[in-house]
Amino acid sequence: MSGGTRSWAPAGSPATLTVALDHALGPGLLEIKYTLRTLLRIAGYGCRFVWNDAGESPQISYGRAPFGATLLHIPAADLDFQAAGAVDATGSRMWNGLPFLRFPGEEWRGDAPGAWPVDVVFAAFWLLTGARESTWRRDRWDNLDAKDWVPVRDGLLSQAPVSRWGRAIRDLASSRGHLPTPMPWEVGGTRAAFSFTHDVDYPEIIRWIEAPRLLARRGVRGIGSALGVLRGTNHFWTFREWIDLERELGARPTFYFMARRGTLLQYALGRPDDFYDVRGPRFQRLFGELRDAGCEIGLHASYLAHRSAETIRVEAERVSHAAGAPVLGNRHHFWHLDPDDPNETLRRHELAGLRYDSSLGLEFYPGFRRGICHPFRPYHPAERRELGVVQVPPAWMDDHFDRRLSINGIVDPDAAAAAILDTARATGGVAVVDYHSRGMNADFYPRYGPWLRQFAERDLGGELAMRTPGELMTEYLAVERALEAVSTDEATTPAPAIAAAPPGLEIAPVTAADARAVAELHQSLFGDPDFNGHSVATLGLPFLEQAFYRQNIDNPGLHALVAKAEGRVVGFFVFATRRQGVFSHLVRRHPVGLAVAVARSVLGRPAALAGFVANLRYLGGEALPFLADVPAWCVVIGVHPDARSRRFEARVGARVAVALFDAAEEHLRQAGCAAWYVAVRPDNAAVQALLLRRGATVAGTAIAQGLEMHYYVKRFAPAPAVAGATSAR
Repeated sequence: MSGGTRSWAPAGSPATLTVALDHALGPGLLEIKYTLRTLLRIAGYGCRFVWNDAGESPQISYGRAPFGATLLHIPAADLDFQAAGAVDATGSRMWNGLPFLRFPGEEWRGDAPGAWPVDVVFAAFWLLTGARESTWRRDRWDNLDAKDWVPVRDGLLSQAPVSRWGRAIRDLASSRGHLPTPMPWEVGGTRAAFSFTHDVDYPEIIRWIEAPRLLARRGVRGIGSALGVLRGTNHFWTFREWIDLERELGARPTFYFMARRGTLLQYALGRPDDFYDVRGPRFQRLFGELRDAGCEIGLHASYLAHRSAETIRVEAERVSHAAGAPVLGNRHHFWHLDPDDPNETLRRHELAGLRYDSSLGLEFYPGFRRGICHPFRPYHPAERRELGVVQVPPAWMDDHFDRRLSINGIVDPDAAAAAILDTARATGGVAVVDYHSRGMNADFYPRYGPWLRQFAERDLGGELAMRTPGELMTEYLAVERALEAVSTDEATTPAPAIAAAPPGLEIAPVTAADARAVAELHQSLFGDPDFNGHSVATLGLPFLEQAFYRQNIDNPGLHALVAKAEGRVVGFFVFATRRQGVFSHLVRRHPVGLAVAVARSVLGRPAALAGFVANLRYLGGEALPFLADVPAWCVVIGVHPDARSRRFEARVGARVAVALFDAAEEHLRQAGCAAWYVAVRPDNAAVQALLLRRGATVAGTAIAQGLEMHYYVKRFAPAPAVAGATSAR
């Protein structure tokens, strides 16, 4: 085994593979390129994207039909990357030693020479983004129940399919003379990396609780153990034991400490944070010992920290200050990311200033939750971008091979752990294990530390480089920078021109400073329940300002534009790039503020309660059949009556409603939305005329907010084909 970070620099300029893309791939081009870059980073190559008609001889092609690939063709299925969460894999199949996932309607092409049998790019994106995670059942602690998920059901978690596919590309390319750039932990005789990490939960035993529990559980056989607890000789302060074990193995531990101190009452009420204070004298002495031993120190984010980037940032700063050491990374307590949108939590790590996170594990199942055993950049589907924080994927935790055996069905923990290590060795990946700091107490946890020691002595051979997660992150980034330096993208489509407001009209996103004025205009236009039914405006001005506008400013799926002219607000437009569950973000992110706003609204005007109940339907999105394939929702548009006159339009040089629609549609196009809808009263002739002029048509009729509404849908025309594109699509 090898320990310590090596200085790394590429041996010469890294090799680059040319990837040809089909023009017909559609609006998922950002997602496709992210996935292919991730696969090629695993393989150790830079990436040059070209179109399939560029007259190139690419090494890899991706499209509906092969076009000149010298190494590999990956067939593109008719699957929507931006709606990956709406489909589930139907099964898996081994082919030429590799695991492949299959999706509904996908054709198996196992006999095509020089090609993979299915759309691996979509499958990799589906795995890397955890597309189905928000749909899984969960228990009271939000532990995810993934037993019916194909990668769990078919035993693929230990296989890390994304890493396997990346390594297969390396094997193909290197066999043709394209020398890969290895990860630093793959040089010097090692093939993979191993990392010991420890969540610091319950390090100070509560004697008056644990002694009676031992007696209740073990009877007279527990007397000696209980007496040891009372005397302080049977304890959970086992940091030195972990340091000594890992030093014997040529490694250094990483400890993740919690910054928030919880209580037993909070634990019982559903907030299970720990009971220690990192600023206390005992911990101050401990941090000095850990620094002297070369340990890495990270944050163990509290149970509800995922709700706020600011909370994560403050907790990381508190641990860093107490430890006298930088905090680069984090692991969430209970693996508790936002269960409705785990990728949003990963974005908050970026906002909080973390460099890495290692929380993408599962409570009941060992293996690689996102199908990858390499450090990687997560992708944020709503913002359609790669995040600026590295994910270091965990491989297993202590309980997977003890108290979780009854759920995960593992009969042979040794074989299960060895299979994970085999995958890391076979792909040049990493195996990060999580053992709670108290787990070295063999009296309480006989299958934690003792089992790990025996397994390590037998299976952690010389082919593994010992690293901390921070070192893995640093080394991965060095390779990524080297590969990106030689990567180019020539397969770009011209970006649509950004809709510019006329000189006399300013259109911009609503800010907190605008919220009051926009809410006042909104209520003046839509606050009459006799005319507008249960419009959200009927809930009152305070609710509009505080809950609808201010608390939705950070909502990634909901956007509000304000139009200003002559020094005042003259219009607004609220729209959603993803209508499904768009307002559930408000409930998750600002539950207290929302509750206060609702209470004030209902207490001030009890009749508003009916409006609040009527608007609950929008928390999950409208389930209307004629909107099934329409991702975007134009929620409400309003223009001040004075700003609708021809005289005003002549002064500012535009119609306010048209300018707002232009700006909103441009945003929707940039976000990859293929269509939008809006609900309009049948008697609102002016708005219906505007919608018809914009190319929208009536798709159906339904009751919304207590009124019959016509639903208009507009579908954007496909991007024009690039001149010279081939017809093989």
